Amino acid sequence: MASSKNGDDQTLVAPAGGANPPVDSITEGLDGAAPKQTGEGDREQAIREAAYAAYERRGETEGNPEQDWLDAEAEVNARSGP
Repeated sequence: MASSKNGDDQTLVAPAGGANPPVDSITEGLDGAAPKQTGEGDREQAIREAAYAAYERRGETEGNPEQDWLDAEAEVNARSGP
């Protein structure tokens, strides 16, 4: 089992069974294809993209990320219906 020290001299130990995620989760989407998601993940991704689009429309300047998220969530909800 691998271990090391952090800045506070506490021993850090890798979890049993390996600390690395499966390779598929690392490389997913790197070929230009959208990551595979289902259900709630699709909705959250749509909200994330809509919130980022609001940021881009604002000229990538600072704003209110929480309000961007809420507006994007309302937009996604309106598109998907009740």
